[in-house]
Amino acid sequence: MQNYYKVDKKQITDKKACFDVSLIPDCEVYAGHFPNHPIAPGACSIEMIRQCISSLLQREIQFSKIHQCKFISPINPNVHKHLQLTFTNNEDKWIATVVFGEQLLMRLKAEIV
Repeated sequence: MQNYYKVDKKQITDKKACFDVSLIPDCEVYAGHFPNHPIAPGACSIEMIRQCISSLLQREIQFSKIHQCKFISPINPNVHKHLQLTFTNNEDKWIATVVFGEQLLMRLKAEIV
């Protein structure tokens, strides 16, 4: 997968982890989805979450079951250049949110292996 984002900062506490990421608007993945109106493909957003959880746990993970995945607002790499991903683990289910400022863009609840 192409480099369509980079992690700028990672903060970890006992109860949650936060990743500040910057999208890379010039990446080809955005140009093809959609021409002249780029948005982050849903699969790329899910993969970004998976990679951040893998980094957090220091091992490669896969989602074994996605209980909920809501794309609340399209993620435009030219507008939403800096995102915050927040992760919590509740009863073996990971909850991830993607926000831009105060705007919730995506929410995912999943189990991992």
